[in-house]
Order: sequence, then C-alpha cells, then structure tokens
Amino acid sequence: MAQKLMETTNKKAHINKGLIIGAILIMCDVTIQLSHLQFSNWTIYLSSSLLAVGIIVAVLWHNYSLKGQILFSELFGYGFKVTAVAVCILFIYMLLALNLLFPNYVNQLFNQYVDALKQQHSDKVDAVIANKATFIKVQHIIIVSRTVMINLAIGIVGSLIGSMIKLVQDKMINRKIKESI
Repeated sequence: MAQKLMETTNKKAHINKGLIIGAILIMCDVTIQLSHLQFSNWTIYLSSSLLAVGIIVAVLWHNYSLKGQILFSELFGYGFKVTAVAVCILFIYMLLALNLLFPNYVNQLFNQYVDALKQQHSDKVDAVIANKATFIKVQHIIIVSRTVMINLAIGIVGSLIGSMIKLVQDKMINRKIKESI
C-alpha cells in the first residue's frame, strides 16, 4: 500500500521543498545584509529556526500527502533529502554573496578583528594587517564550511523532530483504537 502511494506522489517533491526553504533563507539573509544587521547575534537564531521549521513542515507535509502510510526511517530520509537540497542552494548563495553580492562583509569582519586587537593592546596588530589577504581567504572558507555544516546539523534535527511527531501521532492513534475496542 505504501509503495503504491509513494509511486503516485511527486518523486521530485523534496527538490521543490528544498528550493522553497533555500529561497526563504536567502531572502532572510539578503534582508539582514541590506538592513546592516549581519553582526547581530539574533540573526543566526532566526535563520536556524526558519530552516528547522521548514524541514519539520516539509516532513509533516510529506507524511500527510502519503496519508500516514510511511515509515519513520523513510520520513527521516525524506527530511534529509530536503535538507540536502536547501543546503546546496545555500552553499551556492554563500559563494555568490561573499564574492559578488556582499564582498565587504569579510572586510568588515577583518576591521572588527583588528579593532579588537587594538583594544587589547596586542602586538599582533601589524602582523594581522600585513596578512589581510590570507585572513580574507581563510574567512571565506570558514564562513562557507560553517554554513554548510551547521545547516546540515539543523536539518537533521528538524527531520528527526518531524519524523518523531509522526511517530507520536501514530502511537496516539493506536492507543485510541485499543481503548475503543
């Protein structure tokens, strides 16, 4: 029964949902960058929450479209596929954002780092300024890799939560059936 339901559903649905989640996260990041809030701590929680909620909704939506006739592991795998698509979109966006859309972001990070060193009266200031190009290259790698890894972890948690909600719903339904018998 579950196999027939899966054959009738859209086999590319995870791509569509991942693209939608990725687009929402990109719009969120562009809005944050344009409003100059990129260094506020709360912005990280906003995008992370949007990703987690998006994955949970995608998993529950998939469960609903299959009328609940799907296993926990299949739902978890579906959520991870949605996560993978969204993270691929974010990876491409981050490369474009750091190099074309918002190239001053890393320079602002560099200036903040130098200012912090100056406030600490560190003797490393001259060495850091002399190696600005290396700092910028390393920051690009750190930002992109951190974005990928953190978002994959958040997506896994979102997928797990969405799958667990389905599992809890199934147990509640089974309990009500047993009580009515």
